[in-house]
Amino acid sequence: MINALKSWLSTDTKTAAAVLDKSAPNKLAELTAGLLIEASLSDGTLDADERAVIAHLLAEQFDLSDAAADEMLASAITSADERIELHGLTRGLRAACSYEERVEILEMLWIVVLADDHLDKMEAQLMRRLSGLLYISDVDSGHAKKAAQERLAA
Repeated sequence: MINALKSWLSTDTKTAAAVLDKSAPNKLAELTAGLLIEASLSDGTLDADERAVIAHLLAEQFDLSDAAADEMLASAITSADERIELHGLTRGLRAACSYEERVEILEMLWIVVLADDHLDKMEAQLMRRLSGLLYISDVDSGHAKKAAQERLAA
């Protein structure tokens, strides 16, 4: 039993190391895309407007071409069907990003959930959860939400 646990833990560590490998191109963008898709799916739907917002955010934030952003988005949607937890994504982002960068990612998440001008209970719950998983304070989460609302109003 202990050997099985040690084996499982070493496999988990290797997986985490692979996620955090900075030599992998666009790994940070892939992790962010995964969270953006999860946020958009939290209300049960992923409509064309949300897809467009996510593709635009990825292209803008990570200097991707429209085609590369669309490809990353399609890959994130496929991965979301197989994902059963968010900890792998948030752990990778915490390890790869500074606090300020994580706040920027949280602002992107707020933009996605607020894009339809309605904050569903499930979306609000997910945002509180993601804020905690990304180790972002409630105050900074509130600032990120306000910034997202201002960007959407512009």
